[in-house]
Amino acid sequence: MAHQGMTSSNVIRALFSLMMMLFAVGLSMVSYPLTAQSWEPLASGSVVDPSINLNDVFFTDRETGWIVGDQGTILKTVDGGGNWSQQASPTDQWFNAVYFVDSLTGWITGYGTLLGTKNGGETWHSLISSSDMMYLSVHFADSLTGWITTGEPYDHSSVLKTIDGGKTWNSTLFFRGTYVALSFINAQTGWTLSTRYQEVLQTIDGGETWTSLAQLGGVLLSDIYFADSLTGWLVGGFYEGVILKTTNGGLDWTEQALGVEQPLEKVHFVDDQTGWAAGVGGLVLHTSDGGQTWIEQTSNTSHDLNSIYLSDAEQGCAVGDQGTILQYNPQQVTGEENEVRSDQTLSLFPNPVGRDLYLSWPTLSDEAGEITLYTVTGQPLIQTLFLTGQKPPLQLNVANLSGGLYLLKVKTRTKNMTRLLIKE
Repeated sequence: MAHQGMTSSNVIRALFSLMMMLFAVGLSMVSYPLTAQSWEPLASGSVVDPSINLNDVFFTDRETGWIVGDQGTILKTVDGGGNWSQQASPTDQWFNAVYFVDSLTGWITGYGTLLGTKNGGETWHSLISSSDMMYLSVHFADSLTGWITTGEPYDHSSVLKTIDGGKTWNSTLFFRGTYVALSFINAQTGWTLSTRYQEVLQTIDGGETWTSLAQLGGVLLSDIYFADSLTGWLVGGFYEGVILKTTNGGLDWTEQALGVEQPLEKVHFVDDQTGWAAGVGGLVLHTSDGGQTWIEQTSNTSHDLNSIYLSDAEQGCAVGDQGTILQYNPQQVTGEENEVRSDQTLSLFPNPVGRDLYLSWPTLSDEAGEITLYTVTGQPLIQTLFLTGQKPPLQLNVANLSGGLYLLKVKTRTKNMTRLLIKE
């Protein structure tokens, strides 16, 4: 009965002590599954000119998707993005966005044109043609009801609605500024983002009327995405990346901590916790906790990324300038590389830690690297970079972590060190 009053903190300490004892008697390797979350560039040169910018990507399921870009480029995949084939386009204008409601029925917006298909893109036909109009974002609730945003001369823009699959359109919102993005969660409820005052507007009647919810002023925004009626995100930036989140349907927005310099272009979530954002210089960010933490993923490209789409947490693509196509490649890898070794040259103080953790090792100043904090199941939570010449110790704020056990990994060109960490 002596342990009846043991607190959770004491239990954690006891478990931690036991693990340290195991290390001390020679069980220095503990295997944990770690997820290698990276994006693999595809050799797109065989299907698209490398000088062509690709502007949007969309999937209807894990296997079937489309990419659109400059010079009338339309690409289709039927194997999850591993291979892409050209589809015939009736125009050589550039395309901005693509959307499908099923594997057969879809639309493409572009400069001076709106295209539609009813056979999966085997043939595309023109629904609208206007030499001085830019058709921007597109979203459909079903095969008949949909919305597009348009950009006109003198910075005028409209939100248009159709109820006949795109044959005819009526303007439901017209104002100064450009409506650069749309996000709908059903046939009635949606949001649009305007460049005028960086304004967020909402409809709850299928786009018949719109209400201004927020004007965010001095931040340049490029995309909006809602996972449900309350939870949504905005991304953008000018000198640095910006992500804002709302939990009350768009009335109030809170900036999420990023610490990245590159602006973001697109954001996409597969549920209210799991999402990605992509932008300038090949930047890809990932969250698995609704945006409380964002981890930069390896994109293996420096080209600007214009769109990102995932059909689920394990399959997706990103596209960008100069024919860039990236395929998501999350792999749970095992073996020597991901065995956790208690490296005593890596000093963590204090451990257990409450708020600020200090790290040092003998060669800290000699080379640059990265620090990643994982859960014991291999989920990355915090990642930060350090430069050559950094004076010890390095400081890491872990105040927002819940109490428990974590794995801290330091990786440089010549070292790969991991220690167990206890958070009080």
